[in-house]
Amino acid sequence: VESAALEREEAAATATFNIGSVLSTPYKAVFPASIYKDENTVTLPAYQTYKAGSFAETASPMAAVSETSTLQFSHLCAVLKLTVNAGEEHNSIKYVDFYAKGGEQISGDFTLDYETLSLTGASTADADKKVRYNVSKTLGQEPFVMYIVVPAQAYKEGYTVKVLDREGH
Repeated sequence: VESAALEREEAAATATFNIGSVLSTPYKAVFPASIYKDENTVTLPAYQTYKAGSFAETASPMAAVSETSTLQFSHLCAVLKLTVNAGEEHNSIKYVDFYAKGGEQISGDFTLDYETLSLTGASTADADKKVRYNVSKTLGQEPFVMYIVVPAQAYKEGYTVKVLDREGH
Protein backbone atom coordinates (compact mmCIF):
# COMPACT_ATOMS: atom_id res chain seq x y z
CA VAL A 1 0.00 0.00 0.00
CA GLU A 2 1.53 3.32 -1.01
CA SER A 3 1.48 6.06 1.61
CA ALA A 4 0.36 9.61 1.03
CA ALA A 5 3.18 11.91 -0.09
CA LEU A 6 5.56 12.83 2.71
CA GLU A 7 5.66 16.36 3.99
CA ARG A 8 9.06 16.98 5.52
CA GLU A 9 11.48 19.71 6.32
CA GLU A 10 14.78 19.75 4.45
CA ALA A 11 16.95 18.43 7.31
CA ALA A 12 14.28 16.36 9.09
CA ALA A 13 15.42 13.03 10.56
CA THR A 14 11.88 11.67 10.95
CA ALA A 15 8.69 11.56 8.90
CA THR A 16 5.13 10.41 9.39
CA PHE A 17 3.61 8.08 6.82
CA ASN A 18 -0.15 8.23 6.43
CA ILE A 19 -1.65 4.99 5.15
CA GLY A 20 -5.31 4.85 4.12
CA SER A 21 -5.65 1.10 4.80
CA VAL A 22 -5.52 -1.30 7.73
CA LEU A 23 -2.25 -3.22 7.64
CA SER A 24 -1.06 -6.24 9.58
CA THR A 25 2.37 -6.79 11.13
CA PRO A 26 5.15 -7.14 10.41
CA TYR A 27 5.21 -3.81 8.62
CA LYS A 28 7.59 -3.86 5.68
CA ALA A 29 8.42 -0.65 3.88
CA VAL A 30 10.65 0.63 1.08
CA PHE A 31 11.52 4.18 0.14
CA PRO A 32 11.11 5.67 -2.39
CA ALA A 33 7.93 3.92 -3.49
CA SER A 34 9.16 3.95 -7.10
CA ILE A 35 11.61 1.08 -6.38
CA TYR A 36 8.84 -1.27 -5.18
CA LYS A 37 8.07 -4.13 -7.59
CA ASP A 38 6.49 -6.69 -5.26
CA GLU A 39 6.73 -7.73 -1.60
CA ASN A 40 10.21 -9.21 -2.00
CA THR A 41 11.58 -7.34 -5.03
CA VAL A 42 12.89 -3.81 -5.56
CA THR A 43 14.22 -2.29 -8.76
CA LEU A 44 17.33 -0.11 -8.65
CA PRO A 45 17.55 2.50 -11.42
CA ALA A 46 20.00 1.99 -14.28
CA TYR A 47 20.29 5.78 -14.63
CA GLN A 48 21.05 8.36 -11.97
CA THR A 49 21.28 12.12 -12.38
CA TYR A 50 23.82 14.49 -10.86
CA LYS A 51 22.67 16.51 -7.86
CA ALA A 52 25.08 19.09 -6.42
CA GLY A 53 26.44 18.09 -3.00
CA SER A 54 24.48 14.84 -2.74
CA PHE A 55 23.02 11.93 -4.67
CA ALA A 56 19.74 11.84 -6.56
CA GLU A 57 16.84 11.30 -4.13
CA THR A 58 15.46 8.38 -6.13
CA ALA A 59 18.88 6.71 -6.25
CA SER A 60 19.26 5.87 -2.55
CA PRO A 61 16.83 3.09 -1.65
CA MET A 62 15.96 2.37 1.96
CA ALA A 63 13.93 -0.36 3.68
CA ALA A 64 12.49 -1.07 7.10
CA VAL A 65 10.62 -3.82 8.93
CA SER A 66 8.90 -3.57 12.30
CA GLU A 67 6.23 -5.14 14.51
CA THR A 68 5.25 -1.64 15.73
CA SER A 69 4.15 1.49 13.94
CA THR A 70 7.68 2.92 14.25
CA LEU A 71 9.93 2.09 11.32
CA GLN A 72 13.66 2.76 11.22
CA PHE A 73 14.88 2.80 7.63
CA SER A 74 18.30 1.51 6.59
CA HIS A 75 20.15 2.33 3.39
CA LEU A 76 20.41 -0.63 1.02
CA CYS A 77 23.26 0.78 -1.06
CA ALA A 78 26.68 2.33 -0.74
CA VAL A 79 27.59 5.81 -1.95
CA LEU A 80 30.71 6.23 -4.06
CA LYS A 81 32.23 9.72 -3.90
CA LEU A 82 34.02 10.57 -7.11
CA THR A 83 36.17 13.69 -7.49
CA VAL A 84 37.33 14.80 -10.94
CA ASN A 85 39.68 17.64 -11.88
CA ALA A 86 39.54 19.44 -15.21
CA GLY A 87 42.48 18.82 -17.51
CA GLU A 88 43.94 21.00 -20.24
CA GLU A 89 42.22 18.96 -22.94
CA HIS A 90 39.21 17.71 -21.00
CA ASN A 91 36.99 20.20 -19.19
CA SER A 92 33.55 18.60 -19.27
CA ILE A 93 31.72 15.50 -18.11
CA LYS A 94 28.82 14.05 -20.07
CA TYR A 95 28.27 10.90 -18.00
CA VAL A 96 29.93 8.34 -15.76
CA ASP A 97 29.46 4.56 -16.06
CA PHE A 98 30.02 2.30 -13.06
CA TYR A 99 30.31 -1.46 -13.50
CA ALA A 100 31.81 -4.38 -11.63
CA LYS A 101 34.72 -6.23 -13.19
CA GLY A 102 33.34 -9.50 -11.76
CA GLY A 103 29.96 -9.06 -13.44
CA GLU A 104 28.01 -8.30 -10.26
CA GLN A 105 24.55 -6.82 -10.76
CA ILE A 106 24.34 -3.03 -10.24
CA SER A 107 20.81 -2.10 -11.37
CA GLY A 108 17.49 -3.81 -12.12
CA ASP A 109 15.56 -6.23 -9.92
CA PHE A 110 16.95 -7.31 -6.55
CA THR A 111 15.48 -9.60 -3.93
CA LEU A 112 15.12 -7.73 -0.63
CA ASP A 113 15.79 -9.67 2.58
CA TYR A 114 13.86 -7.78 5.27
CA GLU A 115 15.58 -9.64 8.13
CA THR A 116 19.07 -8.45 7.15
CA LEU A 117 17.92 -5.45 5.08
CA SER A 118 20.17 -6.55 2.25
CA LEU A 119 19.86 -7.03 -1.49
CA THR A 120 20.61 -10.05 -3.68
CA GLY A 121 20.77 -9.70 -7.44
CA ALA A 122 17.81 -11.28 -9.25
CA SER A 123 18.85 -10.58 -12.84
CA THR A 124 21.48 -11.93 -15.19
CA ALA A 125 20.81 -9.38 -17.94
CA ASP A 126 23.86 -7.49 -19.19
CA ALA A 127 21.89 -4.22 -19.01
CA ASP A 128 21.67 -4.65 -15.21
CA LYS A 129 25.44 -4.87 -14.73
CA LYS A 130 26.07 -1.13 -14.78
CA VAL A 131 24.65 2.20 -13.80
CA ARG A 132 24.97 5.37 -15.85
CA TYR A 133 25.32 8.64 -13.95
CA ASN A 134 24.22 11.56 -16.17
CA VAL A 135 26.16 14.74 -15.43
CA SER A 136 26.42 17.16 -18.42
CA LYS A 137 28.65 19.73 -16.68
CA THR A 138 31.54 21.95 -17.66
CA LEU A 139 34.35 21.65 -15.13
CA GLY A 140 35.85 24.68 -13.44
CA GLN A 141 39.05 25.23 -11.50
CA GLU A 142 37.78 23.49 -8.37
CA PRO A 143 37.55 19.69 -8.12
CA PHE A 144 34.13 18.43 -9.24
CA VAL A 145 32.48 16.07 -6.74
CA MET A 146 29.69 13.62 -7.50
CA TYR A 147 28.01 10.79 -5.60
CA ILE A 148 27.02 7.55 -7.31
CA VAL A 149 24.78 5.06 -5.47
CA VAL A 150 25.58 1.36 -6.00
CA PRO A 151 24.56 -1.86 -4.24
CA ALA A 152 26.44 -2.44 -1.00
CA GLN A 153 28.27 -5.65 -1.81
CA ALA A 154 31.72 -7.10 -2.24
CA TYR A 155 33.03 -6.46 -5.74
CA LYS A 156 35.26 -9.53 -5.92
CA GLU A 157 37.34 -8.31 -8.88
CA GLY A 158 36.93 -4.60 -8.22
CA TYR A 159 34.98 -2.16 -10.32
CA THR A 160 35.47 0.31 -13.15
CA VAL A 161 34.45 3.95 -13.25
CA LYS A 162 34.41 5.30 -16.81
CA VAL A 163 34.16 9.09 -17.18
CA LEU A 164 33.20 10.37 -20.62
CA ASP A 165 33.46 14.02 -21.67
CA ARG A 166 31.28 15.81 -24.23
CA GLU A 167 33.88 15.21 -26.96
CA GLY A 168 33.72 11.43 -26.45
CA HIS A 169 37.05 11.05 -24.60
